[in-house]
Amino acid sequence: MALSPWQCGQTLPVMPFQFQGDSGIATNLTGATLSLIIHNTQTGADVAGVGTWAITNATAGQATYTFAAADSEVAGLYDLYIIATYSAGDLPFNPIPWQVNSR
Repeated sequence: MALSPWQCGQTLPVMPFQFQGDSGIATNLTGATLSLIIHNTQTGADVAGVGTWAITNATAGQATYTFAAADSEVAGLYDLYIIATYSAGDLPFNPIPWQVNSR
């Protein structure tokens, strides 16, 4: 399933994610809290995603993100940064390019 392009205000589909390290082994999400940073590549501005994360299979590194309308309210080119936060610290994942088009 492609992540972009999206339209301003779009909230569906719910996006599935499979987290894994560079070796291809699933990242265990047990005990993790996921967060999303939306980085505008044109302005350099960062905003926190306000949608909802659900870890669907922690040991297999699977989760979904339901976007909020505010996540996609401004057309532009973005990088999505996902961070898993554990009690021992943060684990950032590689950015995902994302395009939002005006309606």
